[in-house]
Amino acid sequence: MNRFDPAQAKVGAILIGIDPSSLLSNRDELELSRLDIQRQLIASGIKRHTMIQVNLQGVIVQGNHGARAAAERGLPIDIIIVDLPYPNFGPILQIPVANR
Repeated sequence: MNRFDPAQAKVGAILIGIDPSSLLSNRDELELSRLDIQRQLIASGIKRHTMIQVNLQGVIVQGNHGARAAAERGLPIDIIIVDLPYPNFGPILQIPVANR
């Protein structure tokens, strides 16, 4: 698995086999119900319909729950780099999960 490397982050690039635990979240908490759905998809072997979007700084723009579910299982993900500024709330595995 490859750690996210900002030097490789060019807008529009697709990076394969990225360690999701090396990414940052743009959310201050995740929703348990959405995380459970992503966990079930992974357990069932169902691939995401959309790629996880990450900005140039390694902050997840879209796909926080999917990235967290993959990180919990130690699975690599494929990402696409987008040019959107987003706040950074810390490493995806350290974001609290709310029971919603």
